[in-house]
Amino acid sequence: MFVVKIGGSLFREGRRLVKYLKDHSKEVNERILLVPGGGIFADFVRSLELDEETSHWMAILAMEQYGYYLSSGIVPAYPEFTEEKIYLLLPYKLMRERDPLPHSWDVTSDSIAAWIASLTSSKFIRATNVDGVIINGRVIPQIKASELPKGATDNFLPKFLMKEKMSCAVVNGRFPERVIEAMKGNIIGTLITP
Repeated sequence: MFVVKIGGSLFREGRRLVKYLKDHSKEVNERILLVPGGGIFADFVRSLELDEETSHWMAILAMEQYGYYLSSGIVPAYPEFTEEKIYLLLPYKLMRERDPLPHSWDVTSDSIAAWIASLTSSKFIRATNVDGVIINGRVIPQIKASELPKGATDNFLPKFLMKEKMSCAVVNGRFPERVIEAMKGNIIGTLITP
């Protein structure tokens, strides 16, 4: 299975990406589980400057709002895992039941999606609005998690990838075909290795 995190930075293109993945899911022999970012909804929560405990749960609920927006009329959205070929996971219920990650702004939808990929033994793709990890103006094709520059992901994700010995492909979701290509092993972006 593939876990594809659709970043909030793709708010304007996100629904087009979901539709593309649905239309092209037959090209991939594995199931596709979509995880929403928090986007403008989480940005609003951050602007409230609440305590970390409250912010954590509100930001996960923000992911659900973005998830409903992304999936509406295109793919089903569920609060638990299913056997569907492609669907979107609404993470609040699962996160409440398991509560696996620190309650801090160091943990965002990046780390939540990675945790879901780890839990399901899935390959992890992070679709965002940039071409990959960029250092000195150029896309780095491959980089170790320990070498990621600050701000390339949330602060917790590099530690999580190293601990779980997981990789993460970072691709530009404005070009939906790049997500499918990453599933086929052709990463037009950056591969983050543990």
